[in-house]
Amino acid sequence: TPVVDAECPDLGLLCPAGPDPIVWSYTGKPYLLTSDLRICPSATLQVDAGVEVRVAATSPKLNIVVEGSLVVNPTAGATTTFTSQATTQQRGDWVGLVLRGGGTHSMQNAEVRYAMDALTAFDGVTLSLDGVTLSNNLYGLRVTGSGALTTVTATGSSFVNNTHYGVDASNMLGGTVPALEVSDSSIHGNGTYDYFVGPVDNPEETTFDARRNYWGTTAGA
Repeated sequence: TPVVDAECPDLGLLCPAGPDPIVWSYTGKPYLLTSDLRICPSATLQVDAGVEVRVAATSPKLNIVVEGSLVVNPTAGATTTFTSQATTQQRGDWVGLVLRGGGTHSMQNAEVRYAMDALTAFDGVTLSLDGVTLSNNLYGLRVTGSGALTTVTATGSSFVNNTHYGVDASNMLGGTVPALEVSDSSIHGNGTYDYFVGPVDNPEETTFDARRNYWGTTAGA
């Protein structure tokens, strides 16, 4: 629904002068983004429990690019949500969360919805997901190869009901293959592949850990 009463943070480039994080705390109002947002390498954006971040559906589509660090729901609490602001929400309304530049990121008890690529990690970042749901996007989690090692660990999370892939590890030829571990999570109901792995330079030496997950059926378990 349209936002009548919303938090409208300063948009564009967030680069605080000091070491303290930028904190989006719960106020009972959604945070409305009407332009691209980039978190610079020296900054940390902390999005607290219960916060709803809504991204305007525009052309070109908007994204949130984090080159520093992203901390979502650092304490136990209500679900933190990133979603489209459109009156009629559709998958692909906004680009999604892009994590790059070698930062360290953590997300707990959060949801990302109606994006093109809900969550993309590459370029040497370290990301931990705990209780995160990526659903109703074109793609869920996307992890790609790069010059530096990207490490992604997910537990107790859901990668479900996306148009194409739930989990996608691709674009790895000629780069450092990411370390990807997804466990105790739900991966099913995605339109093309639930878990897709693209070509790698040394397939016989490459392992992705996807044990102890629910794939939509208990058959053969």
